[in-house]
Amino acid sequence: MVTGMVYDINKFVYKEKINISIPKLKEEFLSVHGNSTDGIPLYSDYIGNSLDPKNKWKMVVVKIMGEWEEKNLKTYPVLADLVKSFGDICRGAGYSILDPDGYVPMHTDTEEGHENYVICHVPIIIPDGDVGFLEGDSRGTWKEGECFLLDVETPHSIWNYSDKPRIVVLLELLKEKSYEI
Repeated sequence: MVTGMVYDINKFVYKEKINISIPKLKEEFLSVHGNSTDGIPLYSDYIGNSLDPKNKWKMVVVKIMGEWEEKNLKTYPVLADLVKSFGDICRGAGYSILDPDGYVPMHTDTEEGHENYVICHVPIIIPDGDVGFLEGDSRGTWKEGECFLLDVETPHSIWNYSDKPRIVVLLELLKEKSYEI
């Protein structure tokens, strides 16, 4: 359950469009990777920081900082088509994997222009166990089939203390075009 979060998911323009796509996104990920996350690059390979002290956070990127990751477009057509449907309001997207015993400490995002975007988390595979996040003082958990918004300007952290990977799609969308203020 997510409570006390900065952004109200009910004011998110694309909530239903994204929630409808969750089964196809899950099917796509599983058809490519099965139950293994071996070979998926670490998130730090893309952003070059040290937010992942245990090297457990991985990312399959289709778009980052407005640039398409061409090598992944054919492999992940469902995600690529979803991202393309947003046009230029989507700056980044990919499958975010947090392997068992993974933890990303409290931080705020620092990428150029981040304050203009909101991150939509789209849970596609959430294992049983202690898997969650903090946004400021609000604690939440992912629920398959229900996207939510995270304010990257608020200190946040994530963890997966289960025995299976946690997989969500991250969509970085322009606030002014996707959220009713």
